[in-house]
Amino acid sequence: MLSRRKLIQCCCGGTSAALLFNPNYPNDLQAAEADPRSNQIALSPADDQFLEDLEKANFLFFWEQADPRTGLVKDRNRVNAAGKELASKEIVASIAATGFGLTALCIGHKRGYVPLSSVGARVLTTLEFLSKKMPTHRGFFYHWANISTGERVWDAEVSSIDTAILLCGVLTCREYFGHSEITRLANLVFERVDWTWVAEDTSLLSHGWTPEIGFLPYRWDYYSELIIMYLLGMGSSSHPLDEGSRRTTWWRPSGVGTDV
Repeated sequence: MLSRRKLIQCCCGGTSAALLFNPNYPNDLQAAEADPRSNQIALSPADDQFLEDLEKANFLFFWEQADPRTGLVKDRNRVNAAGKELASKEIVASIAATGFGLTALCIGHKRGYVPLSSVGARVLTTLEFLSKKMPTHRGFFYHWANISTGERVWDAEVSSIDTAILLCGVLTCREYFGHSEITRLANLVFERVDWTWVAEDTSLLSHGWTPEIGFLPYRWDYYSELIIMYLLGMGSSSHPLDEGSRRTTWWRPSGVGTDV
Protein backbone atom coordinates (compact mmCIF):
# COMPACT_ATOMS: atom_id res chain seq x y z
CA MET A 1 0.00 0.00 0.00
CA LEU A 2 1.28 3.47 -0.90
CA SER A 3 1.82 5.98 1.87
CA ARG A 4 0.16 9.37 1.51
CA ARG A 5 3.53 10.92 0.57
CA LYS A 6 4.28 8.30 -2.07
CA LEU A 7 0.79 8.71 -3.51
CA ILE A 8 1.27 12.46 -3.83
CA GLN A 9 4.67 11.89 -5.38
CA CYS A 10 3.05 9.73 -8.05
CA CYS A 11 0.37 12.33 -8.71
CA CYS A 12 2.85 15.19 -8.84
CA GLY A 13 4.99 13.19 -11.22
CA GLY A 14 2.11 12.92 -13.66
CA THR A 15 1.49 9.20 -13.28
CA SER A 16 -2.29 9.58 -13.05
CA ALA A 17 -2.64 11.82 -16.09
CA ALA A 18 -0.20 9.78 -18.15
CA LEU A 19 -2.16 6.61 -17.48
CA LEU A 20 -5.53 8.18 -18.22
CA PHE A 21 -4.47 9.32 -21.69
CA ASN A 22 -2.19 6.42 -22.52
CA PRO A 23 -3.43 4.03 -25.26
CA ASN A 24 -1.57 1.19 -23.48
CA TYR A 25 -3.79 1.55 -20.40
CA PRO A 26 -4.39 -0.70 -18.41
CA ASN A 27 -1.07 -2.44 -19.11
CA ASP A 28 0.88 0.60 -17.97
CA LEU A 29 -1.32 0.84 -14.89
CA GLN A 30 -0.28 -2.66 -13.89
CA ALA A 31 3.36 -1.70 -14.43
CA ALA A 32 2.94 1.40 -12.29
CA GLU A 33 1.33 -0.62 -9.50
CA ALA A 34 4.16 -3.12 -9.66
CA ASP A 35 6.72 -0.32 -9.34
CA PRO A 36 5.16 2.63 -7.45
CA ARG A 37 8.52 4.42 -7.53
CA SER A 38 8.20 5.03 -11.28
CA ASN A 39 7.63 8.56 -12.52
CA GLN A 40 7.96 10.14 -9.08
CA ILE A 41 9.42 13.45 -8.04
CA ALA A 42 11.01 14.12 -4.68
CA LEU A 43 9.04 16.15 -2.17
CA SER A 44 10.86 19.14 -0.78
CA PRO A 45 11.11 19.70 3.00
CA ALA A 46 8.50 22.43 2.58
CA ASP A 47 6.13 20.00 0.81
CA ASP A 48 6.62 17.42 3.53
CA GLN A 49 5.97 20.01 6.23
CA PHE A 50 2.81 21.09 4.43
CA LEU A 51 1.52 17.53 4.50
CA GLU A 52 2.34 17.28 8.19
CA ASP A 53 0.56 20.55 8.96
CA LEU A 54 -2.46 19.48 6.91
CA GLU A 55 -2.71 16.13 8.67
CA LYS A 56 -2.40 17.72 12.10
CA ALA A 57 -5.01 20.37 11.28
CA ASN A 58 -7.43 17.65 10.22
CA PHE A 59 -6.78 15.76 13.43
CA LEU A 60 -7.32 18.88 15.54
CA PHE A 61 -10.82 19.34 14.13
CA PHE A 62 -11.87 15.98 15.55
CA TRP A 63 -9.97 16.59 18.79
CA GLU A 64 -11.21 20.12 19.46
CA GLN A 65 -14.76 19.84 18.11
CA ALA A 66 -15.67 16.84 20.25
CA ASP A 67 -17.43 17.19 23.57
CA PRO A 68 -14.88 15.83 26.08
CA ARG A 69 -17.73 14.52 28.27
CA THR A 70 -19.35 12.42 25.54
CA GLY A 71 -16.80 12.11 22.74
CA LEU A 72 -19.42 13.10 20.17
CA VAL A 73 -18.05 15.24 17.32
CA LYS A 74 -19.78 18.26 15.78
CA ASP A 75 -21.34 17.85 12.38
CA ARG A 76 -19.58 21.04 11.26
CA ASN A 77 -17.86 24.12 12.64
CA ARG A 78 -17.79 27.64 11.21
CA VAL A 79 -14.27 28.98 10.90
CA ASN A 80 -14.85 32.49 9.61
CA ALA A 81 -15.12 35.45 11.94
CA ALA A 82 -18.82 35.97 11.30
CA GLY A 83 -19.60 32.42 12.32
CA LYS A 84 -17.36 32.24 15.36
CA GLU A 85 -20.05 33.20 17.86
CA LEU A 86 -22.56 30.86 16.26
CA ALA A 87 -20.05 28.01 16.30
CA SER A 88 -19.74 28.22 20.07
CA LYS A 89 -23.51 27.65 20.34
CA GLU A 90 -23.80 24.76 17.89
CA ILE A 91 -24.94 21.59 19.58
CA VAL A 92 -25.43 19.19 16.68
CA ALA A 93 -23.12 16.21 16.52
CA SER A 94 -22.91 13.73 13.68
CA ILE A 95 -22.62 10.05 14.46
CA ALA A 96 -20.53 9.62 11.29
CA ALA A 97 -18.19 12.45 12.30
CA THR A 98 -17.81 10.69 15.64
CA GLY A 99 -16.73 7.55 13.82
CA PHE A 100 -14.16 9.50 11.82
CA GLY A 101 -13.10 11.13 15.09
CA LEU A 102 -12.38 7.76 16.69
CA THR A 103 -10.14 6.81 13.78
CA ALA A 104 -8.48 10.23 14.01
CA LEU A 105 -7.60 9.49 17.63
CA CYS A 106 -5.58 6.48 16.52
CA ILE A 107 -3.80 8.57 13.88
CA GLY A 108 -3.20 11.42 16.35
CA HIS A 109 -1.52 9.08 18.79
CA LYS A 110 0.51 7.37 16.08
CA ARG A 111 1.75 10.74 14.79
CA GLY A 112 2.56 11.97 18.29
CA TYR A 113 -0.03 14.76 18.38
CA VAL A 114 -1.47 13.65 21.71
CA PRO A 115 -0.11 11.44 24.49
CA LEU A 116 -1.48 7.96 25.09
CA SER A 117 -3.03 8.94 28.42
CA SER A 118 -5.13 11.69 26.82
CA VAL A 119 -6.19 9.82 23.71
CA GLY A 120 -6.93 6.65 25.67
CA ALA A 121 -9.16 8.56 28.05
CA ARG A 122 -11.06 10.14 25.13
CA VAL A 123 -11.61 6.77 23.46
CA LEU A 124 -12.92 5.24 26.67
CA THR A 125 -15.19 8.22 27.33
CA THR A 126 -16.64 7.97 23.83
CA LEU A 127 -17.20 4.21 23.93
CA GLU A 128 -18.71 4.41 27.42
CA PHE A 129 -21.18 7.02 26.22
CA LEU A 130 -22.03 5.15 23.02
CA SER A 131 -22.56 1.86 24.80
CA LYS A 132 -24.45 3.05 27.89
CA LYS A 133 -26.09 6.45 27.30
CA MET A 134 -26.52 7.19 23.60
CA PRO A 135 -30.07 6.47 22.36
CA THR A 136 -30.26 3.69 19.75
CA HIS A 137 -32.84 1.58 17.97
CA ARG A 138 -31.97 -2.06 17.36
CA GLY A 139 -28.36 -1.02 17.93
CA PHE A 140 -28.42 1.64 15.19
CA PHE A 141 -27.74 5.29 16.03
CA TYR A 142 -29.58 8.45 15.04
CA HIS A 143 -27.79 10.45 12.35
CA TRP A 144 -27.70 13.72 14.32
CA ALA A 145 -27.69 14.15 18.07
CA ASN A 146 -27.17 16.72 20.78
CA ILE A 147 -23.43 16.81 21.34
CA SER A 148 -23.82 17.01 25.14
CA THR A 149 -26.70 14.61 25.76
CA GLY A 150 -26.84 12.32 22.75
CA GLU A 151 -30.54 13.05 22.25
CA ARG A 152 -31.95 12.98 18.73
CA VAL A 153 -32.18 16.35 16.94
CA TRP A 154 -33.65 17.61 13.63
CA ASP A 155 -36.05 14.62 13.54
CA ALA A 156 -33.04 12.61 12.45
CA GLU A 157 -33.38 9.13 11.06
CA VAL A 158 -31.84 6.02 12.53
CA SER A 159 -29.14 5.80 9.86
CA SER A 160 -27.68 2.56 8.53
CA ILE A 161 -24.69 4.13 6.75
CA ASP A 162 -23.83 6.63 9.48
CA THR A 163 -23.97 3.87 12.07
CA ALA A 164 -21.66 1.82 9.84
CA ILE A 165 -19.15 4.68 9.62
CA LEU A 166 -19.26 4.99 13.40
CA LEU A 167 -18.63 1.26 13.76
CA CYS A 168 -15.56 1.53 11.53
CA GLY A 169 -14.09 4.02 14.02
CA VAL A 170 -15.10 1.87 16.97
CA LEU A 171 -13.45 -1.23 15.51
CA THR A 172 -10.34 0.73 14.46
CA CYS A 173 -9.84 1.77 18.09
CA ARG A 174 -10.38 -1.81 19.22
CA GLU A 175 -7.65 -3.08 16.92
CA TYR A 176 -5.24 -0.18 17.37
CA PHE A 177 -5.15 0.04 21.15
CA GLY A 178 -5.65 -3.61 22.10
CA HIS A 179 -6.89 -2.46 25.53
CA SER A 180 -9.18 -4.87 27.37
CA GLU A 181 -11.85 -2.29 28.30
CA ILE A 182 -11.76 -0.64 24.88
CA THR A 183 -12.18 -4.09 23.33
CA ARG A 184 -15.10 -4.95 25.62
CA LEU A 185 -16.96 -1.72 24.94
CA ALA A 186 -16.27 -1.82 21.20
CA ASN A 187 -17.63 -5.36 20.99
CA LEU A 188 -20.71 -4.33 22.94
CA VAL A 189 -21.48 -1.48 20.52
CA PHE A 190 -20.81 -3.60 17.44
CA GLU A 191 -22.58 -6.81 18.38
CA ARG A 192 -25.86 -5.21 19.43
CA VAL A 193 -26.47 -3.83 15.92
CA ASP A 194 -29.29 -5.90 14.43
CA TRP A 195 -28.48 -6.14 10.73
CA THR A 196 -31.35 -8.58 10.18
CA TRP A 197 -33.82 -5.85 11.15
CA VAL A 198 -32.66 -3.35 8.51
CA ALA A 199 -32.86 -6.16 5.92
CA GLU A 200 -36.07 -7.62 7.34
CA ASP A 201 -38.22 -7.62 4.19
CA THR A 202 -35.70 -6.71 1.51
CA SER A 203 -32.41 -7.98 0.13
CA LEU A 204 -31.27 -4.35 -0.18
CA LEU A 205 -30.57 -2.55 3.08
CA SER A 206 -32.71 0.46 3.96
CA HIS A 207 -31.21 3.93 4.29
CA GLY A 208 -32.83 4.32 7.68
CA TRP A 209 -35.87 4.45 9.92
CA THR A 210 -37.77 7.03 11.96
CA PRO A 211 -40.29 6.56 14.77
CA GLU A 212 -42.77 8.69 12.81
CA ILE A 213 -42.87 6.90 9.43
CA GLY A 214 -40.93 3.67 9.86
CA PHE A 215 -38.42 2.63 7.22
CA LEU A 216 -37.39 5.23 4.67
CA PRO A 217 -38.41 4.36 1.07
CA TYR A 218 -34.81 4.34 -0.15
CA ARG A 219 -32.53 1.31 -0.53
CA TRP A 220 -28.79 0.92 -0.90
CA ASP A 221 -28.75 -0.38 -4.47
CA TYR A 222 -26.00 1.68 -6.14
CA TYR A 223 -22.34 0.77 -5.64
CA SER A 224 -20.96 3.23 -3.12
CA GLU A 225 -20.05 3.30 0.55
CA LEU A 226 -22.79 0.68 1.02
CA ILE A 227 -20.07 -1.98 0.92
CA ILE A 228 -19.16 -0.95 4.48
CA MET A 229 -22.57 -1.98 5.76
CA TYR A 230 -22.65 -5.31 3.99
CA LEU A 231 -19.18 -6.27 5.21
CA LEU A 232 -19.99 -5.30 8.79
CA GLY A 233 -23.28 -7.16 8.58
CA MET A 234 -21.56 -10.27 7.28
CA GLY A 235 -19.01 -10.04 10.09
CA SER A 236 -21.54 -9.81 12.90
CA SER A 237 -21.63 -12.82 15.21
CA SER A 238 -24.88 -11.75 16.88
CA HIS A 239 -27.13 -10.54 14.01
CA PRO A 240 -25.47 -11.43 10.69
CA LEU A 241 -27.03 -10.73 7.31
CA ASP A 242 -28.63 -13.76 5.71
CA GLU A 243 -27.54 -15.33 2.44
CA GLY A 244 -30.07 -13.36 0.41
CA SER A 245 -28.63 -10.04 1.48
CA ARG A 246 -25.06 -11.23 1.04
CA ARG A 247 -25.69 -12.18 -2.59
CA THR A 248 -27.39 -8.94 -3.55
CA THR A 249 -26.38 -7.50 -6.93
CA TRP A 250 -25.73 -3.76 -6.88
CA TRP A 251 -25.66 -1.60 -9.95
CA ARG A 252 -22.20 -0.30 -10.85
CA PRO A 253 -21.36 2.33 -13.46
CA SER A 254 -19.14 1.25 -16.34
CA GLY A 255 -15.47 1.03 -15.39
CA VAL A 256 -15.98 0.44 -11.67
CA GLY A 257 -15.79 -3.32 -11.93
CA THR A 258 -18.05 -6.32 -12.21
CA ASP A 259 -21.19 -6.79 -10.17
CA VAL A 260 -20.82 -8.33 -6.74
